[in-house]
Formats: sequence, C-alpha cells, structure tokens
Amino acid sequence: MAVIRSTLIPADEVRARFGGVSESTLYRWSKKGEIPRPIKIGKTRLWDGRELDEHVASLKAVRQAEAR
Repeated sequence: MAVIRSTLIPADEVRARFGGVSESTLYRWSKKGEIPRPIKIGKTRLWDGRELDEHVASLKAVRQAEAR
C-alpha cells in the first residue's frame, strides 16, 4: 500500500496564503470551485496543502500561457 503524505491546513492559514481574504470569501471560492474544497473532520474544515499547491501552480501555468 502506498503512503500518501499530505498536510492539512486550517482556514486561517489558507486565507493567509491567498492574501488575507475573508473567511466568507474562502468558503464562497471553495463552493464555486475556484479553489479545492476542504476536507471536513468533525466540525473542522481543513484543506489539503498539496491540492492547494497544485491549484496555485495551475493558475500560474494559465497566466504564463496567456502571456505568450
């Protein structure tokens, strides 16, 4: 069985990664599919750090492709 390493990140850290957006903006983006959806554990929502990194990388790739 393969071991998948992932870091789960709370909303406060995700908000900071995206420039300090509000909590409502963060949840609206996830609901609209603009960022990966969180994983719910109990009442806590956590984001997969690897998914967020991949998402940001894809946004950068699109931006670079559009600049050409």
